[in-house]
Amino acid sequence: MMRYNPSTYSWEVNPDGKYAYGDICVKSCPDHLLRDNGACVRSCLPYKKEVNGECVPCDGPCPKTCKGVSNFVHAGNIDSFRGCTVIEGSLTILDSTFTGFQEIFPNNTLGPLYREMHPKQLDIFNTLREVTEYISIQAKHPDFKNLAFLRHLEVIRGRMVTQYV
Repeated sequence: MMRYNPSTYSWEVNPDGKYAYGDICVKSCPDHLLRDNGACVRSCLPYKKEVNGECVPCDGPCPKTCKGVSNFVHAGNIDSFRGCTVIEGSLTILDSTFTGFQEIFPNNTLGPLYREMHPKQLDIFNTLREVTEYISIQAKHPDFKNLAFLRHLEVIRGRMVTQYV
């Protein structure tokens, strides 16, 4: 899609360029595919993101959407948020996040035992830019002194808010 111009010593857009679509060349990719370096692709590589139907290099961390948790953040699920830029759902931090807890199922049998967690582990959220629902923090710990782990958070959509009875 680019051609070298030896007169200007630079790459220029090739007006006659075509995209590889399987084993044929096409002037434009089908609507359900993305353009990437002269090829039609289903999805972008991990270090690229989709912008206007084209795969472009990410400036900073590439977007990664993760599901929020139905209960709260704890030692058993904290690693699932590594690299997330968007949390689809909510983010809740409780005392049990730091103290650990024993899960008890509705039939009164014991579930997993989750170890205690240090507040510095919350730094896993340092790539987070958006939460679609809410953030609820109801926890204390001697080393939990600020919200620096949310330093890149830009927006909380508030599509659902907490309701306390």
